[in-house]
Amino acid sequence: MNKRLFCFTLYILFVCFTTHSSAVYAAKKIIIGYIDLPDVLDSSGKDAPYNEFMARILSRIENPYDTLFIPSARSNYLLQQKRIDCVFPVIPNFYQRSDPTIFSDTTNKVTSHVFTLKNDINDSLENLNGKMVAYRKGLIFGTLFDKYKYSRFVAVESEDLAIKLLQQKRVDGYLAYYPDITMSLSEKTLNLLHFDKEQPLTMSEDKLECVDTKNNRDFMEKFNQELHKMKLTGELQQILGRYYNF
Repeated sequence: MNKRLFCFTLYILFVCFTTHSSAVYAAKKIIIGYIDLPDVLDSSGKDAPYNEFMARILSRIENPYDTLFIPSARSNYLLQQKRIDCVFPVIPNFYQRSDPTIFSDTTNKVTSHVFTLKNDINDSLENLNGKMVAYRKGLIFGTLFDKYKYSRFVAVESEDLAIKLLQQKRVDGYLAYYPDITMSLSEKTLNLLHFDKEQPLTMSEDKLECVDTKNNRDFMEKFNQELHKMKLTGELQQILGRYYNF
C-alpha cells in the first residue's frame, strides 16, 4: 500500500512538473526590438504605417509578445546576444550573425535613388562623378559609396538641410530611400524633386528577423501566414498606404 501510494505521489509530481513546464514554455514572450524609423515605424507614438502593420498582425497571433524601440546597432547586438528574440525591420544578411536566424516573408521593398530638382534632372550617379551628393547622417547604403567613389558624398544632419542645400545649389543631388522619403517630406517639397523610380541604385526587402529557436519558428510561421493573408486581400497595401512599394 505504501509502495503504491509512493508511486502515485511520484506520478502526480511528474504530471504537475511537466504541466508547469509546458505552461512556462507556452507563455514565453517573444521580445521584438523595433528600429526607430521616423514616420514609418515611429517611437513617438504617431500613426505610422509600420506601427499599424505590426499592431494589427501581432493582434492575430496568440503567442505572447513585448515590443520595444531600440537603436539599430543596439538591437542587432541584443539579437546576437539572444537577449531579444526578433528585430524589425531588417535587411536580410546585412549583418553577420554568429548563430542561425530566420526571416519572415517580405513586408515591403525599399529602393535608393538620387533625388534632384525637377529643373536640374541628373539622377544618375555616373553623371555625378566629381559632384557633391548629400545624404542623411546615420543612413547606411552598403557598398554604394565604394562603387561610386568619384562622387563626393556628404553626410548632413537632417533631410530638411539636404533639401535646402539642394535648392541653394550647394549640392548636386540628395541620396535617399524610397518610399521613406514620401513619408518624411511634404507633398509640396516632393513635387520639387525628380527621381527615376524604375532605375534604383539599390533594392532591398524589409523583413522580420528572429533567433532560430523552436518558439520563434512557431511564431514566424504564424506571422507569415497572417502576412500572406494581408497581401492577398489588399489589407497590407491599405495599411501601408503611400509607403507600399511592391
